Amino acid sequence: MTSSPDETHRLHRFTHGGQEYIADLDAGECVQVSEPVAELLAAREAVGFDVARDEIATRYSEEEAETAADAVNAGVARGLFASVTGRVESRDRPLILVPQGAQVAQDSQFETGGAFLSARRLLGAMAEQATLVVPGSRRARIAERVIETPVDPSPDGLRRHFLAHAYDGVFVWAFHEDARRYLQAANVPVVSRIFSPRGHNGHLMNEVFRVYAAMGEGDAFVTPSRSVVDFYSDYVLDTDCFHVVRNGVDTELFHPMPAREARRQVAAALDDPRIASGAPIVGYFSRFQVEKGAEVFARVASLVPDALFLIVAPHHPTYAMDGLPPNVVHAGHQPRESLPVYLNSFDLHCFPSLIGEESFGNALMEAMACGIPPVVPDMDGLPDTVGEGGVVVLSERYEHDIGSFAAGVSPAAYARVVRELLRDGPRLAALRAKALEQARSWTWTAAANSILGLFAELRGRRSMAPRNRYMVRFSARQSHATRQVEPCSLLINYNDQGQCPLAMHHYHHTVLDGVALRMLRGHTPHEVEAVLLDACGSRKEAAATLARALGYCEATSAWGVS
Repeated sequence: MTSSPDETHRLHRFTHGGQEYIADLDAGECVQVSEPVAELLAAREAVGFDVARDEIATRYSEEEAETAADAVNAGVARGLFASVTGRVESRDRPLILVPQGAQVAQDSQFETGGAFLSARRLLGAMAEQATLVVPGSRRARIAERVIETPVDPSPDGLRRHFLAHAYDGVFVWAFHEDARRYLQAANVPVVSRIFSPRGHNGHLMNEVFRVYAAMGEGDAFVTPSRSVVDFYSDYVLDTDCFHVVRNGVDTELFHPMPAREARRQVAAALDDPRIASGAPIVGYFSRFQVEKGAEVFARVASLVPDALFLIVAPHHPTYAMDGLPPNVVHAGHQPRESLPVYLNSFDLHCFPSLIGEESFGNALMEAMACGIPPVVPDMDGLPDTVGEGGVVVLSERYEHDIGSFAAGVSPAAYARVVRELLRDGPRLAALRAKALEQARSWTWTAAANSILGLFAELRGRRSMAPRNRYMVRFSARQSHATRQVEPCSLLINYNDQGQCPLAMHHYHHTVLDGVALRMLRGHTPHEVEAVLLDACGSRKEAAATLARALGYCEATSAWGVS
């Protein structure tokens, strides 16, 4: 593998007497170089050494590209072009930068946030196959194969950092400004994780749109269920940048155990003999909040008085617990190692969450891994998660959130489903088997493999991304058909390298075609999409215009790269 400099020098390229020269302003030296070397040094600043070397190989022979790489490395070795404090050696493990990764490196037995828990499990599984680097204030190993390293967060600092380290990708596990910052600075694929379709009252949507606009050919979103892709397909044209990577479940911790023994232990822990009395138990395992279905759960309990309703969740400070029906038992917040015992005491897991962020439901999978079938509303990713291992209750989905609610559900309908299941032993047993089968099919190792495989695929795409370097001008022309003067765009057959590879000198096109081609010189396809969606009369016209422009760039990219 080629060496990777820590800090590139300020270089000035110029031609004199037909020869290429590079002035190294930091080293105070001017050297004559070959054209491939000059182009390699220029491209390296934008895309990094390894990608730049591969690009050079597409325009020159493999031997010329390798000779240019050797010349650059030889110059670096004697103090030109870059300052080197270390080299990246050949390795057999991917190197992934994870912004905010330090937050999930350390385990917490009382952590309740599903997104936080799933990120920690996913990063742990990724660290078994890759080396993860998290930005911080020191150089330290904070977990097995998780390294903290200082990173200057400024745009220039980030660009220098990527030029100095041969990363295979950037994984943004939580949505914040880091996604856009790294998309602008990274010379490797950036994968951003979306864990919910809208977030509370749609607060996530605008951030997703801003990140989407900044994404290039080698960047992607990952989401745990198809529901997120379907949701955003109503707003964006390119859903191919969304990839479904299922969450996993820790089946070593969450597994079936005899219900009678589980209930005996829970009854003793809570000092409530009713739990071991043989009465059916309907469980609630999540944060006990109104948006998560707390009120619906309490009303279902009042409608099914012959069953016990067991809440395994922390008490939300703004929600009163003293008004719950008498057949409701609140176990409070339990450490993770105790949760399987409580889950195995359930007959059913009632999860009537109505918030617009349920793309998967980690609590559902953990209950299902214990063989406990859930009852969920038919919204977002919940039906996809339970599959045939649970029961879906019809809900009324809202076109726009109200508060943090994305849907409404009838407590009476929920209660009817709960009563029917508790009375139907054979069906309940069949659901238990299906729930267990569904949960065991999804592992964190499989999720990590999917993420790392996606990075490899995106690196290939990034190196093949088409570039548009043809000139476009806007003018007026007289139509031969209508004899009217109409605005148009002119595609000029002359690229940045002084070549004229097309058949004619220039071509007349619509203004929108010209806008798309002109913008693609300096904007991402998704940014161009936003303009076209506003300018065109329909999504269909915008999609067709963008497809034409991208198709042209793809077909002419070999001649259009500057």
